[in-house]
Amino acid sequence: MRHRRAASPPVGRGREVQRVLDLAGDPLVGAVLITGPIGIGKSRVAEGAMAGLIERGWRGTGLSATDSAGRIPYASLSELIPDALDALDTGGDGAAELAVLRAVEEALELGDGAPHAIVIDDVAAFDRASSDLLVHLAANRRVFVIASQPLGAGLSEALIRLTPARVVELPIEPLDVTATAELAADVLGGPVGPGLVRELSARTLGNPLFITELLATAASDGRLDDHDGTFQLSGDLELGASLGRLILNRLGAIDADERVVLELLAVAGPLGVDDLADRVGFGVLEEMERRHLIVTWSDRRRLRVRAGHPIHAEAIVADMTPLARRRRHGELLAMLEAHGARRADDHVLTALALLGAGRSVETGALLRAVEQALRSDRVRDAGHLATAAFGADNTESTRAVLAEALIRLGRFVEADALLADPLPDDADEWTRMWRAIRRSSNQLWGFRDAEAAVRLDVACLEGLRDVDAIERVLAHEAWIAYCRGDATRAVEDTQGITDRSHPDVRFAVAAVRAPALVLAGRIADGAQLAERAWEGEWGADTPNGSHGQHLIALGFANLFLGDIAAARLIATEAIASCRHRREVTALLFFLDLAGWTELFAGDAAAALPCFAEAFETAAELSIASSMQSSLAGMAIAEAQLGDGEAAQATWRRASDVPPAPGPRAGAELAQASAWALAASGRTDEAARVLRRSAAELGARGLRPLELLTLLDLARVDRVGQRDAEQAATAAAACQGSLMPAIGTLVGAVVDKDPGRLEDAATRLAELGCALWAAEAAAMAADAAARAGDQRRAAALHRESARWRPAAQVSPTPALTRAPVVDPLTRREREIASLAAGGIKNAEIAERLHVSVRTVETHLQRVYGKLGIRSRAELRRALGR
Repeated sequence: MRHRRAASPPVGRGREVQRVLDLAGDPLVGAVLITGPIGIGKSRVAEGAMAGLIERGWRGTGLSATDSAGRIPYASLSELIPDALDALDTGGDGAAELAVLRAVEEALELGDGAPHAIVIDDVAAFDRASSDLLVHLAANRRVFVIASQPLGAGLSEALIRLTPARVVELPIEPLDVTATAELAADVLGGPVGPGLVRELSARTLGNPLFITELLATAASDGRLDDHDGTFQLSGDLELGASLGRLILNRLGAIDADERVVLELLAVAGPLGVDDLADRVGFGVLEEMERRHLIVTWSDRRRLRVRAGHPIHAEAIVADMTPLARRRRHGELLAMLEAHGARRADDHVLTALALLGAGRSVETGALLRAVEQALRSDRVRDAGHLATAAFGADNTESTRAVLAEALIRLGRFVEADALLADPLPDDADEWTRMWRAIRRSSNQLWGFRDAEAAVRLDVACLEGLRDVDAIERVLAHEAWIAYCRGDATRAVEDTQGITDRSHPDVRFAVAAVRAPALVLAGRIADGAQLAERAWEGEWGADTPNGSHGQHLIALGFANLFLGDIAAARLIATEAIASCRHRREVTALLFFLDLAGWTELFAGDAAAALPCFAEAFETAAELSIASSMQSSLAGMAIAEAQLGDGEAAQATWRRASDVPPAPGPRAGAELAQASAWALAASGRTDEAARVLRRSAAELGARGLRPLELLTLLDLARVDRVGQRDAEQAATAAAACQGSLMPAIGTLVGAVVDKDPGRLEDAATRLAELGCALWAAEAAAMAADAAARAGDQRRAAALHRESARWRPAAQVSPTPALTRAPVVDPLTRREREIASLAAGGIKNAEIAERLHVSVRTVETHLQRVYGKLGIRSRAELRRALGR
């Protein structure tokens, strides 16, 4: 059966297709086994690779098998050689097998010299005789086999079968958020909003089949809204009947105990292993885990279990009768009552179980459960509970909670409609104010429409008379300005709001004014305000939610002030607290702080895992701005560790993330691009990117970011006089120790002044910026060598090596400028070692049978080469 040419490469699978094409060109590889869960896109990758091979002049054939055919020898080849299978009835000495082999070779036209690829879907279902024959051909490179196999019991069998063909396994990972958006746009025929992408990512975990099916059902049910040319979600993404049946069929036969586990997980979400083991036993859970029906993981306190995939749980719920669902909720409630509400999520589970069991729940308990569900990122549970609360008690507080849940679910259209409902005639000004702010925020973050957000705030101001309410709206306007990168405007808009204002106003003002002050260069003022908001008025024991905004601002303020130890302490303690409390969103931002702190400290190897975890968390939450920031940090760290190829790939992923509001986004992306280019040897291009970014940041008044960008320009050795003047102006506008030190360094690089460079290096080392200090010392050594001062150059070279972080195995561009110090000769090293050991010149001369003058001459040369003046320095230089 001839394989058809694919019309286009599979969306979001370009890297995997290219990997198969590369393997096909490797003469040492005869087969590739594409693995992954059901619906992940294994067949699409195989088809895309086949299309690419056909374009390169290959021939292609596609084969598939069924469970029944898998029990009959050569039945899997029946479509390819139907007539030749009669040969199996003759002979018993291998003649039949040889006849089949010849028939296959003839059918595939293997004698004409053209390379041939065979795609095999679900290779473990192939009969053994057919797969052995194809493996024989692949082992001799007569064909190249592209096989696929779902995760499960057949995977090990498939690998064993293909081993003689020198198989390479290619696991297919889920689509990331960018690829999910690309696939959704391809399916719907137009761009999709961030809320829809977020919900698709959370529900499907990047499974292309599930994405396609959910979108098809949503489109047919009218749950998608065209908002200014972008598809937005206007209802829940329902599981279609056809997808539900497919999933249940693929899950296979499930016994009674396994059904109990899946139904409990379906109605409750993740549960503790011990709770389920008490119900069905550990053996059942182990078998279910082996078959990928469930997933176990540790939340650092206990072992937990969830369904193998969120969509699997939805299919199970849809298949349950109403009475079955009520029974499982009753069991869940009994389980919770047996051990008590000991964990934060137990309040969520209790509310869900009570509702599911048909019992009433007071509104206050529902609202508390919603708050906890949102904090734990159980967003769908929050939506269900908030809907119940609003249905039972239509008040402004329940409306606000439901709107928040809808926004977190990506259902911005519904949230906007809910918030646009007419207010009661007797609504007070604070109620009107909160409605406007929530709706404005939805416009900014949901629809990415900052102008509409500002219009809503302005319209609200026209009807307000209460001073505190007016100031709260002004604070929100300042927040919009800050998110658009206008820190100066944000500072100005919050200038008149004082400590006499309402506590809620002061809280909101601090959340925007503190980071705006930091980015405007008034770093110490921002740190002071953030610290007051955090420690003085709202307590210092809860680094999460809105309170965490102040602590994050304080962390970055300390970082920009040059107090790296304080920034690291904030990040470390907050991360531990967030993990303990399972504050997922707050954890993301503190991981970001930790990553940038380590980059400032010069430890790219320590920064990389922080950014990687931050990206994974941001991807789970579909927070585009944080995804881009963490990917940018990863690219910078990879580049500074010398992996230019990885840095380029990561930067491309960062640039593909849909843009989102945020003042640092452009600067971080430019830094990532520049470092990826520099690590690949394209320094001039890197300089152009940095210089353009510095100009934009300067025009927006973001002085610390402007200075950090100019620092990078100096670090890639492309800084000029204009850049130095710009750095001096920016540094003069910044408070603290670090930014002025950076300004001094940039100017000293241009002047090639060894003294100023050495002073900058010393200052940066004192502040804990080890890599920057090492680079400054290396540039100082280069300047001293060019000035003819070899002794000083050697000393600075040693200082650079001393400050250089141990993990910095690959030199950055600035480190490559360090002069090459003349190596000691064998005799010089011998004499230097004896002298460093405390032996006097006369004794050295006697041991080596040379004159004392010869010893003195050699030591003078050693001192000059090492840039030292005494034996004490000699001992340090030789590591004694």
